[in-house]
Amino acid sequence: MATSSVGTGGWADVSGDDVTASAIADRACHHCALIKVAGRSHRPKDLPADKGRDG
Repeated sequence: MATSSVGTGGWADVSGDDVTASAIADRACHHCALIKVAGRSHRPKDLPADKGRDG
């Protein structure tokens, strides 16, 4: 399993090389299912201050 906050279309901007980013995306996405998760983050650092880190 792998996760990314950047869509595969933006990988070239992150890596700085269109060809390399395309090859990585092609190999990473071969025989897999892509699931786009939308909505609020459940990461502790993104929780409102009143909820705290422990919930």
